[in-house]
Amino acid sequence: MQSVIWPSECMILDTSDQPLSADILFPYAWDESMCRQMKADSPALIHIWRHPKAFVLGLRDRQLAYVSQAANWLLGQGYDVAVRNTGGAAVPLDLGVVNISLVMPNPHHTLNFRDDFARMVRFIRQSLLPWTSAIHVGEIKGSYCPGDYDMSLNGLKFCGIAQRRQAKGFVVQAFVNVEEIGTARTDIARSFYERASSGVEQYPIIDTDRTASLNELIPLSSAHAFIERFKEVVSETFLRVNAITVGSHEEMFSHRQILQTMDDLRLRYAIVKG
Repeated sequence: MQSVIWPSECMILDTSDQPLSADILFPYAWDESMCRQMKADSPALIHIWRHPKAFVLGLRDRQLAYVSQAANWLLGQGYDVAVRNTGGAAVPLDLGVVNISLVMPNPHHTLNFRDDFARMVRFIRQSLLPWTSAIHVGEIKGSYCPGDYDMSLNGLKFCGIAQRRQAKGFVVQAFVNVEEIGTARTDIARSFYERASSGVEQYPIIDTDRTASLNELIPLSSAHAFIERFKEVVSETFLRVNAITVGSHEEMFSHRQILQTMDDLRLRYAIVKG
């Protein structure tokens, strides 16, 4: 894998135990706002977060014939529903899923998106070395949100990665299924597509046995254990690492600006079809 260049400093915001907002769009708006503020000498930013029950659509999912009816059905099942502005397809989230966002400056305005994915793959590989070195990277057909940078063990996907590039920075987002929840995630994703599609459009065909959680595959005890190991790897990567506490983050970043970004994303990527 090609070596990548890192900024010397990183700032970590870990809200995995204390979400900043119940609205699923908040962490995506945080990423978007932080990326817009990137400068050539900005530190890297990492946000680690979880959500109790959400279903996040990809941009392509908005084109399905009955997407609004399917979204309303999800709301009736107690899911918070939104569309994210990064690549990929729909992803169900719960407290067993650890979401990681890496926001980095792009001072040379490079377009090699594969390097962006490689950075996140490297973080997750190194984080899991105490338990396994047998991680495969490549699309797992039949999984939800399939992509070239799926991460898997024994043919079972546990992580998906997406990215978004802006003029001065980029965002890489990963969802990592750490704790099991049976087949609930694949079942809800498959049910969504069955309801959202007219049967004519192309959409992911989801198999129950193509996705798993890490604690079903390796002796990893909890989401908390994974998060702590991930932060250790971050500390080993950068010369300086500073934690952004939940109480102090508003002093550094405009909460009002993030709320405005949420409104912009909700309007720009509204679910209106059907």
